[in-house]
Amino acid sequence: MNNGQVPTSAQAQGNHTYAISFVPKEAKPHVVELKFNGENVPGSPFKCGIVDAAKVNLSGDGLEKVAVGQQATFFIEGQFDMGDPEVKIVGPNKRVLASSIRFIGEGHFAVDYNPALVGDHQVEVKMGDVQVQGSPFVIKAYDVSKVAVSNVTSGFVGKPVYFNIDASQAGAGNLEIIVSVNGKNVPNYVQSEGNAKFRVNFKPTEALTHMLSVKFNNEFVPNSPFACEIQGSKTVQLNGPGLQLCPAGRETHFDFLDASSVGSYEVSILSPSGEELPFRLDRAAGRVTYAPLEVGPHMVRISGQPDGVPVEGSPFTCNVYDVDKISIAGLPDMGAVGRAITFTVDASKAGEGTLELVVTTAKTSVRAEVSARSRGLYDVTFVPQDLLPHFINVTFNEEHVQRSPFKCDIVSSDSQLNSSGGGDGAAQEVDEASLFATRGKPTHFEVSEAELAEELGDKLRIVDPQGKSCKFERANTKSGATRYTTFRT
Repeated sequence: MNNGQVPTSAQAQGNHTYAISFVPKEAKPHVVELKFNGENVPGSPFKCGIVDAAKVNLSGDGLEKVAVGQQATFFIEGQFDMGDPEVKIVGPNKRVLASSIRFIGEGHFAVDYNPALVGDHQVEVKMGDVQVQGSPFVIKAYDVSKVAVSNVTSGFVGKPVYFNIDASQAGAGNLEIIVSVNGKNVPNYVQSEGNAKFRVNFKPTEALTHMLSVKFNNEFVPNSPFACEIQGSKTVQLNGPGLQLCPAGRETHFDFLDASSVGSYEVSILSPSGEELPFRLDRAAGRVTYAPLEVGPHMVRISGQPDGVPVEGSPFTCNVYDVDKISIAGLPDMGAVGRAITFTVDASKAGEGTLELVVTTAKTSVRAEVSARSRGLYDVTFVPQDLLPHFINVTFNEEHVQRSPFKCDIVSSDSQLNSSGGGDGAAQEVDEASLFATRGKPTHFEVSEAELAEELGDKLRIVDPQGKSCKFERANTKSGATRYTTFRT
């Protein structure tokens, strides 16, 4: 081989047949001399062309995404002595696609083909019966005519406009969507619905024709750009709590300031659960009255007749709240000077609104600290400074919650009487104490110091609200305190 420059090996395959092999190191013709008893066999020496597949370059748009029904071309560039290339293109239906090879110059060729089907095509390229590097290649064919744009309808200023794009049959590619008006682009938002299907929306701000441009692999889809007519919203003057904020379970209203125009509009009111609420229309006064029952945002839609165009600002949101759904927990009936009192306000189920809390005495207001535990749930803390009843005012949207204002009696902090009532009150040490009790149920208090309990002796007296003495029982607890129990009859 090449006068002995390239090593060879022979392997007997039986019946005087041999397989000769060698590994070429250079991309140049190799001379193979085959002799028998020192004499060349017929045809020897043989010439064997060697190709370096890594030195073959392929380029051109025909190796990327290609359009169905249009000629695609790619180029092959290699050494001049490599010979002619062999090309085979197999379509997605597994059939060989016709292709032609054009000679451009020594070692330079162009391959033309025309894909007919959407999908992946396998392209096999050989030089000197050797696959070039990267072969077979995958080429993706697409068909822009199979991109469908649908549901392009007219819209209204300030309201989202939607349309659909279906590229599921078009093959691989990139979508480009531009919404414009008067030469200005309008932001659009694309939501994938799977399988190359998309829902697009934009919100127009001008009552002008908007153009919807849709391209696929930089080619316009059929009928693009699309015209979308945008109409302006009608303007109507409205006023009233029924468009803003109102309580549940009570009638609310809103007014058309021009009562004579009320017949030109259609009204619908939807609850948070989607139920349409009945309403009463007073045409003479231009007033719409309804009674929401659910807590939460209610949608008030007003549109013109007969075209159904929403008025400017529609739908309006009326936040419905229920102050009766606010609960107060942990607020004692009695506290002590200098000792912090903490209670909880739960407005999580009351709806949207403003919660206000004010602590006062007959003399002044008392600072209260409010900390949020979660949405609508608050801890409230205040520290009494005066031996005066404290009043806790809790309002929601300027309405008092049930039982507000709450009263908390304050006693001296250096009292020695530890009183534990049957109501919400916490135990306090006092010289005198009010004992809160429920009719027919026992209530009690405890004296923790044995010497003080002994001093009480016959001095202790429990009276009812009418000033009559109440019987009580005395017993020792496991903690060593003395418990006094009485009944309110």
